[in-house]
Amino acid sequence: MSALRWAKNLGNRGHEVHTIVPEGSRLSQEARNRGLRQITVPRMTRYFDPRAAVKIKGFLRRNGIDVIQTHYSKDIWMLYPALAGWKGPRLFYVSRILFRGTTKRDLFHRIVYSKLSGVIVLTEMGRKCFVEGTRVAPEKVRVIPNGFEPGNYEFADDVRGEVRGELGIGDDYLAIGCTSRIDQQKGQYELIEAVRMAKRHFSKLMLFIVGEPTFAEGQPYLEFLKRKTAEYNMDDTVIFTGFRDDIPRVLSGLDIFVMPTYEETFGNCIVEGMLSGLPCIGTDAGGTPEVLENGRVGLLAEPRSVESLARAIETLVENPELRRDLGTRARESARQRFNLPDIMQQIEDFYTS
Repeated sequence: MSALRWAKNLGNRGHEVHTIVPEGSRLSQEARNRGLRQITVPRMTRYFDPRAAVKIKGFLRRNGIDVIQTHYSKDIWMLYPALAGWKGPRLFYVSRILFRGTTKRDLFHRIVYSKLSGVIVLTEMGRKCFVEGTRVAPEKVRVIPNGFEPGNYEFADDVRGEVRGELGIGDDYLAIGCTSRIDQQKGQYELIEAVRMAKRHFSKLMLFIVGEPTFAEGQPYLEFLKRKTAEYNMDDTVIFTGFRDDIPRVLSGLDIFVMPTYEETFGNCIVEGMLSGLPCIGTDAGGTPEVLENGRVGLLAEPRSVESLARAIETLVENPELRRDLGTRARESARQRFNLPDIMQQIEDFYTS
């Protein structure tokens, strides 16, 4: 989804953009749905497929491509043979993972990564981990966060009432939201346990878990979460909405946003909560503290800790003024730091630097 948004935004700014995607993939279908020009290549093996490399190289030569932006580290290995033997376009990579505990300083990675003109990371923590974990020159690694359209998160007051009615949220209930892939690393289980703990003191809470399971991995975890919810007799408290393509609208009907992930490089979902003016709770790990300005615009809980998460939820439930203050500060911070036109300008400047 991030790769497709990136391509669409560059196209909207007047650039000629092509997407290279595996044939028959969901990515290909989503690119088609968004009206993006695409080149399909054979379904790739884990690292290399000579058919794909040959097709990509021919396309790059025929079309005079200036910049290649890759979003997946394994694709660099695919592109290396496509670019071998000629100067070719400039190759950029955006790293959305923390290279914590991972070393890619061996000879093979050094050779392949030497093709990179630049690396974009989303946070200072991401930059630190990438520089320590690779031999890419530090000056080639630049922090550019993801960008958002603030206007997409602004709704008339009556929309909030409509959403709450659709979701079955009573007037005197507080609605907590979590939007992300359903995956163990995302911490939905800890969040359910934390809400269960908080309900001992505040009965009128509802939790909305929005998202679909991680492809080919998350379904057993989702089934586990639903079993625990039923075991706790919380079917009326914990609502699994599935995938939604109207996240900003859903957020307009909520009162608190929580991102309980074990560790996140950046966290698009928490920025969306901030732009919606919601008081946000994140975990004190990875890049989340940077996004929440080390607690100035949101609360930080210990990762994997049900008790810490419950305390943060209870703090917001007990203090309506704090909820309003944090929501206001979060929205102002996100609008200033993650405004899409400004972010796209930074990306263009990096491409041409």
